[in-house]
Amino acid sequence: MIRRPPRSTLFPYTTLFRSLLPDVFVQAVKRNAPFLAEPIWVVERANLESDALKMALRWREFLLQTGAAVLANELHLRGEALGLRMSGIIDTVLALPDGQILVVDFKSSKSDKRRDRMNAGWDLQVELYRHMLLRPEGGDAIKEVVGEGAPAIAYHLLRDGGTLAYGDGINIGGEAECLKNDISEHAMSRLKQIIGDVGAGRIVLNKKDDTVFFEKT
Repeated sequence: MIRRPPRSTLFPYTTLFRSLLPDVFVQAVKRNAPFLAEPIWVVERANLESDALKMALRWREFLLQTGAAVLANELHLRGEALGLRMSGIIDTVLALPDGQILVVDFKSSKSDKRRDRMNAGWDLQVELYRHMLLRPEGGDAIKEVVGEGAPAIAYHLLRDGGTLAYGDGINIGGEAECLKNDISEHAMSRLKQIIGDVGAGRIVLNKKDDTVFFEKT
């Protein structure tokens, strides 16, 4: 269960965030969703701004609890994974007090389904990031941020403020959950099989039963 930080901890920053958020929010709307500035969207816009404030406060509380320092945001990454060139954008790279590097991806969902997927070994995205970071293009610039070796990885779930992490010997602290099992064992195995099929000229289409498999397994 994800517990909200005590109100006494959040309160000193709420006023500051409320004063800064409107301008930042307006800029984000203009850049990403200008239609939201129309009068017809006033209720949705207000709800979105309120949610953004709550999410920002929870993320700040995570940084305070763990003592993590932000090294980079929206880090563009190109690299190799499973013999293929891939690209992506890492939401945030953190340095933990013990020197551990933590690659974080934000999700707009809650923790429960993501936790189930990770515990079942069917998560994929951040594991591919980790492979790419071991074999990056423009390696010197990337390594200046993340260093050598494989970083720990985590999802921060914006709807409930939960953080689910995975990595060898990782110790985040705070209320983050550090999962011990291989979070991507089955997903990576399945991906290797698909890559092998495509490489051999076979395109295997989905079946109706796949929906049940994806939901249940």
